[in-house]
Amino acid sequence: MKIDDVHKSVRFIKGVGPGRAQLLARLGIYNISDMLFCYPRRHEDRSRIRPISEVKAAGVETIEAAVTATGLLRSRRGQSMLKVRISDGTGRMNIVFFNQPYLKNYLKKGVRAVFYGRVDNFKGLQMNNPEFEIMGEEEHDSVHTGRIVPVYPLTAGLGQRWLRNLIYGVIEDYSAYLKETLPTSIRARNKLLGYGDAVKNMHFPKSEYMMKESRRRLVFDEFVFMQLFIGLKRHHIRENSPGVKHSVKEDFVSSFLGSMPFELTKGQRKAMAEVSKDMASSKPMARLLQGDVGSGKTAVAAYAMALSAHNGMQAALMAPTEILADQHFITISQFLSPMGFRIELLTGGVKDKESVCEKISSGEADMIVGTHALIADTVRFKNLGLAVVDEEHKFGVIQREALLSKVPKRPDMLIMTATPIPRTLALTIYGEFDISTLSDMPKGKRSVITYWFDPSRRSEIYDFVKARLKEGKQAFIISPLIDSAKRADISGAENIYSRLKNDIFSGYAIKLLHGKMPKGAQDAAMKAFRDKEADLLVATTIVEVGIDVPNATIMVIDHAERFGLAQLHQLRGRIGRSAGESYCILISDAESNSAGERLGSMIASQDGFYISEKDMEIRGPGRLFGVRQHGFGELKLADLTNDLEILKKARDEAFRIVGSDPGLDKEEHRNIRSAMDRRFRYGHEGGGAG
Repeated sequence: MKIDDVHKSVRFIKGVGPGRAQLLARLGIYNISDMLFCYPRRHEDRSRIRPISEVKAAGVETIEAAVTATGLLRSRRGQSMLKVRISDGTGRMNIVFFNQPYLKNYLKKGVRAVFYGRVDNFKGLQMNNPEFEIMGEEEHDSVHTGRIVPVYPLTAGLGQRWLRNLIYGVIEDYSAYLKETLPTSIRARNKLLGYGDAVKNMHFPKSEYMMKESRRRLVFDEFVFMQLFIGLKRHHIRENSPGVKHSVKEDFVSSFLGSMPFELTKGQRKAMAEVSKDMASSKPMARLLQGDVGSGKTAVAAYAMALSAHNGMQAALMAPTEILADQHFITISQFLSPMGFRIELLTGGVKDKESVCEKISSGEADMIVGTHALIADTVRFKNLGLAVVDEEHKFGVIQREALLSKVPKRPDMLIMTATPIPRTLALTIYGEFDISTLSDMPKGKRSVITYWFDPSRRSEIYDFVKARLKEGKQAFIISPLIDSAKRADISGAENIYSRLKNDIFSGYAIKLLHGKMPKGAQDAAMKAFRDKEADLLVATTIVEVGIDVPNATIMVIDHAERFGLAQLHQLRGRIGRSAGESYCILISDAESNSAGERLGSMIASQDGFYISEKDMEIRGPGRLFGVRQHGFGELKLADLTNDLEILKKARDEAFRIVGSDPGLDKEEHRNIRSAMDRRFRYGHEGGGAG
């Protein structure tokens, strides 16, 4: 047998064939290698064999006993019942199998077997339809009972027992041929099991200790290769990519600070100093600017863009939506136009795109704010020195890199997020970046009073909104859907708009805003609300980012249980932008524990970092930040929430390797190099690492 055999199709395994191979494909199992790494979703400890004399009803037990009698009966409903009497010398009990009469050919008088299942009291101790395994005359490894047993994910047409038998055979035949991926020095330093032993015991552990240690080894592998991916990419960007060097002069910094219409916070000044240091280097900047909603990230981005333009380079800011791009264009124009910089907007809704593109290619435009329209083939920068990407987690790596690849020299890069990054993710999906954090808020930023009410109190809520509108304030009404066509139990934005406009708020100016409206209609609704021509804005999550209306001091979120926690926090961030009190009202009859936990967290805290950590606990990091879109593939075993200590050690080892052998050329790193190629399907050098 050769290790290359692991790439053979599963259809060639005895007992599989084409039909079952198609069923296995639903589980992502196409070859023997896939089967080796199809880890159990959980384990059941069936190793503690208990004497029948100690067994009590209402518990799950493992019993080894001999068959003393069998009988085939019929239930009152007509089901066949195979009744098996067993004894282990300390006591007797019954085993009953429904609609499985063929088992009488296996469980004959005198046969010894191990039974695993729930014990109940039916005129005596009894197990119904347990898993069992017949014992041979000689000692041998058990698969289904008498040990810690794996429980695998299934699909229709595949049984747990059949799949467990199949994987057991593959593990026995192939696990010894798995190549060790990590050098002896790393394994010794971290007291790790060998790779083949870890894979084998992850499926069929010899003990609880081996189960924990095998998982620790395999989680370490997932993390160390993820960190190598990050480290090699970071090394390539910093050491091999020619960057743009900017000159930072005190008179420019003073001029910028003097042009700001407000006093910058300590956090903003610190972030600006970090950006200045990066941009003054000939190595490309790769910096993440994170801060809570309203912490002032745009001002820091404006500083970086002004610095690049002051050095004769162009700066581009890419946002995920047209509304956010429009808002950035307005804000940055207010900040920087008085300094003499020429700023252009490029989105799908811009009418004269050709003219804007000409200004970009000629260098007439110093700064360009836009959406993904910036990465179109028709856009050619004259000398791009800085790329700013806002709400970065809503873009894929490919889109981000497409903007950076517009010019020969890699531009400095600043990415921004209003969703604070939990510590584990800062070490993982953003590990290639230096991080600046805005932890303080600008003066005048008020906390938002948050309530959670049942839908039965909706009329009281609307009365409260009316009272605020009479004071001259404005309000948002948010719905998770555009219309109610697909979910009659949820009021969509269009339905709410019609009801409020024609009835409850008939005396007020109301506008509707959602993503399926024409761009012109969206702009008109936003302008009316921004200019205080509308009292109420009924909208979907399109207003999650990019809306800055200080006079809007109240937000009602309908069916709040339908939103993620971070999304709720982002929506709440649209208000509280003035000196007066602001109110966020969550309407929900949430029944699930997770929905209740989300809404409770909104009431309990306005700290974006706390909210982000809680959201990751509830929803998982993959759904929250899109781990796969960052190129890391799937984490089969590692848990970014609970495996932080393993992650730290794996990161240290990975960056030690990158520091000493970035080409992975040393003999001890050859297997790592092969494993990297298999896991990430890229060459680790040059553009492959990027």
